[in-house]
Amino acid sequence: MNDGSDDDKKITWRFASLSDADILLQWRNEPDTFLFTKKARPLKRAEHHEWVVRQIAKSRSDSVLLIFSFASDQIGMSRLDRLNGFDFEISISVGKMYQGKGYGKIILEMSIKYALETLSAERVIATIHCENTKSQKLFQYAGFKPVREILNRGNFRTFWLGK
Repeated sequence: MNDGSDDDKKITWRFASLSDADILLQWRNEPDTFLFTKKARPLKRAEHHEWVVRQIAKSRSDSVLLIFSFASDQIGMSRLDRLNGFDFEISISVGKMYQGKGYGKIILEMSIKYALETLSAERVIATIHCENTKSQKLFQYAGFKPVREILNRGNFRTFWLGK
């Protein structure tokens, strides 16, 4: 387990396990979250559980699913998926009761650090729904730059950080 801190916020992370499936589903199915996903609908438990099983079975050099905690509370997650040799796509989610408190910023920073230092990522890519302005601002604050409009698809904008 690794530690990160920002003022009085002591955040730890660990690799997700199958026992995290229910909390991951809860975060994923929160209305303010699922509306900004590619499927734009709540997932059923069985469908989500199958995804968690597949995600955890992947090599940690190709995909990682991290659970973040503050004290004894699980507060959010991040996922890093290898797109090609040195590019990783990042996705983060923060539980509803922890949103707006700076945890998303810390989760994003810790995840970027893991991608760059441990996974040797050259670029970290984020695909964010056009109407999800909070996430766009968060990622831009962390140094992500928007990809040219011609490369964006549908209701999503792509941002990148790296070389």
